[in-house]
Amino acid sequence: MRIDLNSSTSTSGPQIEKPTSSHSAQPSNAAIVNQSAFSESDMSTGRLAAAALNSPEVRMDRVRTLKSQIESGTYQVSPSHVAGSMTEQMRVRAS
Repeated sequence: MRIDLNSSTSTSGPQIEKPTSSHSAQPSNAAIVNQSAFSESDMSTGRLAAAALNSPEVRMDRVRTLKSQIESGTYQVSPSHVAGSMTEQMRVRAS
């Protein structure tokens, strides 16, 4: 944007300097290919987002099963499984 403080005429809106270019307005082949790849990426991202939004946030069947096991006292935790999961999380966060 160009602001001309020495202008003898006043305008009510901002003045935008238009770039001058001798290049044609036609996009290059590389731009078309890049836009095509970007569009395909957008579509797959859109599909993933739609699938995530349509899937339940909580697996209620799993929650009911665990809740009933905890209430009945039959839920058992494997110490080696917990330790392995903790170790894996530490490894992932460190990398």
